[in-house]
Amino acid sequence: MYESKILNKSESLQLFCEEAFKRDKPEEDYFELSKSVVEYAGGLPLALEVLGSFLCERRISDWEDALIKIKKVPHDDILNKLRISYDMLEDEHKTIFLDIACFFKGWYKHKVIQILENCGFHPTLGINVLIEKSLVTFDGKVIGMHDMLEEMGKTIVFLESPNDPGKRSRLWSLEDIDEGTELVQGIVFKSSPSMSFEARWNPEAFSKMYNLRLLIILCDLHLSLGLTCLSSSLKVLIWRGYPMNTLPLGVQLGKLVHLQMVNSKVKQLWNGTQYFGNLKAIELSNSKNLRQTPNVFGVPYLEELHLNDCTDLVEVHQSTKEHKKLEILSLIGCANLKTFSSTLEMNSLKMLVLSDCSNITILPEFGKNMISMSVLNLMHCKNIMCLPNSISNLKSLKVLNISGCSKICNLPGGIKENTALENLDLSRTAIGEMDPSLFQLGNLKILSLSGCGLPASDSRRDVSLSSLTVLDLSYCNLTDDSIPHDIDGLPSLERLILSGNKFLRLPSCYFFNLSKLRYLELEDCPQLQYEPLLPPHFVNLSKLHYLEMEDLKIPTDYRSSNGWAVAVFVALEEITEGFQAREKLLRNTKSDLGYLILLIIVFLLLIRVSFGVPIKTTTKHMRTRWNFDTLEPEDGSSLSLFSSSTANNKLYLFTMVRSGDFIYIRRHIRGEGKSKHRSFSKHRKPDFRENSLLRFEVQVEGCKIKKCGGRVLHKEYYLEDFKEVNNGELSMAPSNSEHVSGLCKSTVDRLKGEMLLLLMCRT
Repeated sequence: MYESKILNKSESLQLFCEEAFKRDKPEEDYFELSKSVVEYAGGLPLALEVLGSFLCERRISDWEDALIKIKKVPHDDILNKLRISYDMLEDEHKTIFLDIACFFKGWYKHKVIQILENCGFHPTLGINVLIEKSLVTFDGKVIGMHDMLEEMGKTIVFLESPNDPGKRSRLWSLEDIDEGTELVQGIVFKSSPSMSFEARWNPEAFSKMYNLRLLIILCDLHLSLGLTCLSSSLKVLIWRGYPMNTLPLGVQLGKLVHLQMVNSKVKQLWNGTQYFGNLKAIELSNSKNLRQTPNVFGVPYLEELHLNDCTDLVEVHQSTKEHKKLEILSLIGCANLKTFSSTLEMNSLKMLVLSDCSNITILPEFGKNMISMSVLNLMHCKNIMCLPNSISNLKSLKVLNISGCSKICNLPGGIKENTALENLDLSRTAIGEMDPSLFQLGNLKILSLSGCGLPASDSRRDVSLSSLTVLDLSYCNLTDDSIPHDIDGLPSLERLILSGNKFLRLPSCYFFNLSKLRYLELEDCPQLQYEPLLPPHFVNLSKLHYLEMEDLKIPTDYRSSNGWAVAVFVALEEITEGFQAREKLLRNTKSDLGYLILLIIVFLLLIRVSFGVPIKTTTKHMRTRWNFDTLEPEDGSSLSLFSSSTANNKLYLFTMVRSGDFIYIRRHIRGEGKSKHRSFSKHRKPDFRENSLLRFEVQVEGCKIKKCGGRVLHKEYYLEDFKEVNNGELSMAPSNSEHVSGLCKSTVDRLKGEMLLLLMCRT
């Protein structure tokens, strides 16, 4: 019994029209017909959606015929009201609907399409039609269906033969299989992997099912009486945990397209040469008893062979190595496979995957006919000593993965001829010196050298990696001085991975020429004291806490002065979007010169930035530090001043003012409608010497710093914004028409030229 909200007449008409006319009111010629359909739908949302979708874009005569059928259905017979839409489908679309209702509700769409295509249907079109008719749903991954529509589909199949399950087109219960006849088209039985079942079928139960196209068993099933035959009409056979050592002797499966028996007990799939004229894919992964790949001389159209994690597999049959149609050969985790072949001449092979085949020591030579190979994956083949020089024959090779091949210490010279390479993974190999030809692979997009002990590079090389977007140099034992000098010559680089290295203070100069760099990963760099100042287009650093620094060298003639100041602007989050928004905001603030200039400065500092992964925090913390230091290491003179607060605003102006023997620090915040200041502190000034350096640092949790810029100012530019109070400390002048954001109008005017010039140079 299904309960659903019953809509009133107005709501019902609106919902129906949204499906039938794609608007909330009926077309004039269809008004009375629409009212009649809505009345018979009884306010049930599903019926309104299905009937509306069914009648969409149909002629008036079709509507009238449908109404005649609807009126014959009792008001309380919901399923038969819904069936009207099913009855008007084309035959193939009816078949697809029933397969989904009985077997594939909740399955991934791509898997359903693959199965139905192998059965000879056109499921992409069919499923789209069913979605348009509101008979099935798709959430982007899986095929869904309302429970009532699922029941309707199963009821349709049940009514094919209410008293004899064997005469129905589809079976989904184990006990019905013995009763199967030539009318059965599909059998699917699935259960929890933890459950096991005992089946006492007649060993020849499938022999009577002359039209069985689909057999899928997804459970732990024990056949106590064995199995002597399978239906010769099968097109798809999927049997997880198949309990027999081989297929039934003499089985004739000439129509079979897809054979999948993962986790099976198979030792040898079949004896000798068996003919399977339509078979395109075999998957026996995780079949622990399998000793040899199948003899596929009689499978001329085989395209895919998947034997992953067949840990007893020791031999690849000669028929596999000579096959002319095979496109994918995957032997992942076949740990006992020691030899493969001396030479491969498989002109159709596109993908060869030998990952984790840890006992393979020598790779085959690649013949000149291997023109289709695009993927070669040798990950964790730890006993392979080298790649064959004939790898240069793989002219279509796009992906080469030898990560974890710890005995490979160099690449073959012919690698320079693999000009189609786009993804090269050399991680955790013994490669220490890079062949110069590697840097001429103009199509290379991803290069991983993680865990390779790269030597320091003292000179720049001729690098032509113009397409490189991802470079992984993690755990390469790099220091500040050994980072490759060529790194700034990668115009397309978007992601740079430097985690696990020994940087102290990573020089920022490497990054400012990387105009497309968006992600920098610096995880597990325990010695890193300062993260680099990043270019303004930068998006995401792989840490929650983001650190920005400004080094401001104090001019010699300022050090002896009793009055000078430092202003640092820090912008958090996004202030505005796009050039038009900037112009509008500027036009709206022209009456306030101080605010206008502040906005101009901000716009020069900021560009639009979006997060790679949004950071959600309820409280955002900001920690600032002013550090005075000298450039002479032996001097050791330094002073650090810290402050910490919450960070909830978009723009901050930090000022440090020296007056006499004291330093005053303020944090000014742009508030709602006007600026205000707070966080005033007084500190005794440090002893400045020759080459004194002032560093400003700001560390923010939960926010992205867009830009940080600063300037050292002499007292005549800035100190008139302050006045003394009774205790001799400084106080910010009040906000008024002449004082905005702590900057008075006259000061802004004087700063305008210098500050804008400075910031334009930095941007």
